[in-house]
Amino acid sequence: RLILVAVLRKGREEIAGGQRQTQGHYEKVTQSHWWLAQVAAVQITSMESNLKTIEEENKLIEQNNESLLKELAGLSQALISSLADIQLPQMGPISEQNFEAYVNTLTDMYSNLERDYSPECKALLESIKQAVKGIHV
Repeated sequence: RLILVAVLRKGREEIAGGQRQTQGHYEKVTQSHWWLAQVAAVQITSMESNLKTIEEENKLIEQNNESLLKELAGLSQALISSLADIQLPQMGPISEQNFEAYVNTLTDMYSNLERDYSPECKALLESIKQAVKGIHV
């Protein structure tokens, strides 16, 4: 009977020791999870802050783009008004409908000034040059 009591006591001690180890392990795991949660919270807060900054920057870019588009529209209208009486060869007068083609033709003509243009065409280019001098960008 004494042997049985000793074995039971030893078993209880081992179980109690195992429970303490298990409790210690649980505390370590819980603490580890807590630290991971804290790190994740900091990362989430940082990402939210970065997202807010990016959204603010995008809003400013959109506002700037709107301003630039308004300015471009104004410049386009000024060019159309300045060149309203000047007609390029094989093109009608400048308008909003043919604006892109008109500007491309002008760009091509000015890029190739070394071409042997007719006197009328040279006079036309000089007229255009004078007409757009008043447009300030």
